[in-house]
Amino acid sequence: MRLSLPAPARARSLAGLVLWLSGCEQSGTGPRIEAAWTGTDTGAIAASARVAWCPAGARLEVLAIRADQGFGLVLFPAGDSLGAGEFQSFDPGIDTAVRPGVAAAARWFTDEKMAAFQSDSGTLELARAGSGYDARFGFRLRGLDGADTLLVTGRATGLVADTPCPADSVPPPASVSPPAPGE
Repeated sequence: MRLSLPAPARARSLAGLVLWLSGCEQSGTGPRIEAAWTGTDTGAIAASARVAWCPAGARLEVLAIRADQGFGLVLFPAGDSLGAGEFQSFDPGIDTAVRPGVAAAARWFTDEKMAAFQSDSGTLELARAGSGYDARFGFRLRGLDGADTLLVTGRATGLVADTPCPADSVPPPASVSPPAPGE
């Protein structure tokens, strides 16, 4: 026996399925970060990424969030545009933005607290890939509490700025003119 739903119920079911599928992780398409870490904690993330070029601060922001994990990169090119090359990591809590440079951060929830880490050393190699960039990286991340460290390796692929830049709080390098009022 075949069960048939009335047309309005089928439409609602189909709409619900489409909404549910649109929230699912789309592997292999668009910008993506894959990273794994070891040290005082062990873990990994593989997720789609949001990529934004921020012209006022001359930086590329790459952020991946999956469930309760987050991993991000901020690339600071030498000039006012992004180009392939090696980016040295720095500690964003101590140093001003190094150019060319990269800062990395990771966070996740444990049963007792939110674990949060930021880079203090390492490198990222950025290469042209079609109309965007791919990156391979290796960093040492230090816990914000100063007690824990992690070694993280990974890659970011399909880096094409696809979203507007969030609020700009990093001053531009000397070679970049700030936008005129009203721009």
